[in-house]
Amino acid sequence: DWIWIKLSDHYVFKNRLCVKTLAKSITSPVVLEQFLAQQPSVWLIVFMYVLPFWALAAAFKVLSLWTLFANFSIDSFGLYQSTFFIIQTTLICFVVAFFSIKFTSAVWKPREQSNWRRIIICFSFLVPPLCWHLYRDFQLFNWLNNMSNTALTDQQLEQMHNYFWVGTPFGSNLHGVFYTSVEMVAGPVFEEVIFTGFLVNLIGKKLGIVTAILTVPLIFTLVHILEQGFGMHLIPILICGFSFICIRLVSGNLLYSVISHMLMNTLFLLPAWVEAYYFFHHGR
Repeated sequence: DWIWIKLSDHYVFKNRLCVKTLAKSITSPVVLEQFLAQQPSVWLIVFMYVLPFWALAAAFKVLSLWTLFANFSIDSFGLYQSTFFIIQTTLICFVVAFFSIKFTSAVWKPREQSNWRRIIICFSFLVPPLCWHLYRDFQLFNWLNNMSNTALTDQQLEQMHNYFWVGTPFGSNLHGVFYTSVEMVAGPVFEEVIFTGFLVNLIGKKLGIVTAILTVPLIFTLVHILEQGFGMHLIPILICGFSFICIRLVSGNLLYSVISHMLMNTLFLLPAWVEAYYFFHHGR
């Protein structure tokens, strides 16, 4: 029995070693070089992530205690939305620019030379989330088509519109739809720099590539739980987080992860855009 346990332990150790060796072998040398570059501290990463979202939202809530500002947010809601959007977009651009300039060798340089084999392999990681999004979009488009072929009351139109937009950061009016769309299509640059860039570097350098591949998608999903709550939507978020990391590790180019993230968000928004056009086209 003792010999079997020892052999079993050796077998497990050997399998773990093989997994680590495989992960390192498919990781681009450029990424391994980026691991060794100067990295921001964990606290700086957390601060920069919180700044445009939770910190800004908290600041606006504190300002809402001021009667004049509270009246402004109610009487001029469109201008209030625009102000929040402009400040948030400015902060996001500042964070991306700060990290890209100060720590450019950790995420953007050097770049892997174009290799079609690596490109095909890295984008194959998009197949699972891509299939999920296409299946979801197909179902939603069928539902929207059936709804559009029936005479809907104003209340039903409102309910259909709220299904897509009421839980979004900027609300369901026309300005909110536009601002949410811009944030979701352009926002991946910010998220990929933070998660797929620096968090993967820090965890991969200290705990290994396999640990980074397994833990960063969980952190990415946890952040979305804090923002959106629990639900089935977390499954594709977790899969996408895993896919974006693998794309960067294999390709050696963070830009491919950014483009992939933008593509997934665009596919996610397609049915909502069709519904919004139908809703506002009918004079809402």
